[in-house]
Amino acid sequence: VLDIYDIMGRKLQSNSYTFDAGIQLFQINLTNLASGVYTVVLRTEKSSYPQKIIIAK
Repeated sequence: VLDIYDIMGRKLQSNSYTFDAGIQLFQINLTNLASGVYTVVLRTEKSSYPQKIIIAK
């Protein structure tokens, strides 16, 4: 699951994906998000991986 949160911690998007083992590349449509700072959280069955991103339009 890949969730996107705004700076206030509100969940804006949630996307579910199924991957095979190994390195995965995919694209996410962020055109509906305004400029700002967001947190993207990749959640697996075992862990959670948060990453801050900046969108500048």
